[in-house]
Amino acid sequence: MIAEPLRRSAQLLDCVDALRNGPALALLLGTLVLATLVVGAGGWLAQVSVFFSLLFALMAAAVVLWGTHAVGVMMWDEATGVPARHWTDAVDAAVHHGHRMLGVALLVAGAYVVLLLAVVLLVVVCKLPFMGPILYTAVFPVAALAMGLAMVAVPALWLPLIAPALWSGQRVWPAVSAAVALARQRAPLVLIWMLALGVLVAVIASLAAAVVLTGMAMVTGLSAPILGPAVVGGLVGGPLGSSMGSAMGAVQTTAAYVLAASLGGGILMAVAFTAPALVYLRGVCTVYLMATDGLDLSALQADVQAQAQARWQRMGERFGPAAPPASDVTAAAGAAAAATPPAPASTSSAAAAPMAPEIPPGPVETPPKVAPVPPPPAAVVPPPPPPPPPAALPVAPPITLSAAAAADAARTACPQCGARVAPTDAFCGECGFALRPRA
Repeated sequence: MIAEPLRRSAQLLDCVDALRNGPALALLLGTLVLATLVVGAGGWLAQVSVFFSLLFALMAAAVVLWGTHAVGVMMWDEATGVPARHWTDAVDAAVHHGHRMLGVALLVAGAYVVLLLAVVLLVVVCKLPFMGPILYTAVFPVAALAMGLAMVAVPALWLPLIAPALWSGQRVWPAVSAAVALARQRAPLVLIWMLALGVLVAVIASLAAAVVLTGMAMVTGLSAPILGPAVVGGLVGGPLGSSMGSAMGAVQTTAAYVLAASLGGGILMAVAFTAPALVYLRGVCTVYLMATDGLDLSALQADVQAQAQARWQRMGERFGPAAPPASDVTAAAGAAAAATPPAPASTSSAAAAPMAPEIPPGPVETPPKVAPVPPPPAAVVPPPPPPPPPAALPVAPPITLSAAAAADAARTACPQCGARVAPTDAFCGECGFALRPRA
């Protein structure tokens, strides 16, 4: 059981090859040097206001967070064997996804605050008379064990299980669920591998510190008789060391040399810390890959998320209705919209009326069958009587014309077409008939 993880721990020796990755080494060195300069600027502006010191400290933390995320992306590519991204692409990925690491850091900080408040509350309860010492007998070992596990578990367990998942492109919740699943399955193995990685990083840090501190000691010895012991104090202990050197009666130098010595010493510490930090980031990726080897990570993540959802529902049932996750609300709204038919147009008052609670239907009774009644026969309506024939009109007696009147009537009508003509007309105006004989 122990021989297998020890044998696989030899793979961590390959992490030393990360020092050959020039772009990643330069990016990490630039990140640490820039953070050191930001802290130095904040310390210089702290003479004006302490607010600047706090502000620049936060800026330096942001530089370290986003810079190490970019380097972690490059180390993840190297550990997985994929073509390494250019450092500009890694910085772009850190700019777009570095806030996820910040979210995890805030979650961890919140957990630390909750644990600290819980311990303080328990210690305050232990001030009760008579029962206080008895309670403190149990509170002290439990609180010490909880605090110790919290301080060790984050750098040794949670960081190597969450950070590589974020560097690979996962979001916060999948990364956290994967870390929880891996901690349940292989927490002892991860601790052993991280212990082996810590030994390797400590060896590299010792070599880097030996080189840097040896050179710093030699340059400090040469600078002391030329620039004064105050500069030596600035290199050793910053402004406090420079004031101690001045109090010893040494030659007083300007504050500019002290600030330059302090910043120079900080840059040297950043250089010394770069190599072991790069090996550590590469080793964290290797530990994550060894921890996930042979496991169905997607199934483990789904199981952790289902358990978290079940606990959420139980808490909601116990302490009152709680808002479900946004994804569940969206899915439920989509299903309800798909299952609900479109409502007919109605008045606004009817739409705004509250819905009555649904009453389950009771048993339906079948009414007795009744024989159909035939319709009554239609009444026969006699046809209307025919209209009476019209009365006979009296016949007027024939009108007899005299010979003279007949001659006049013949002269006033065309004998050919019967059109009306004047007695004086020579021709008919309709047919052109000659009304008068020719001489």
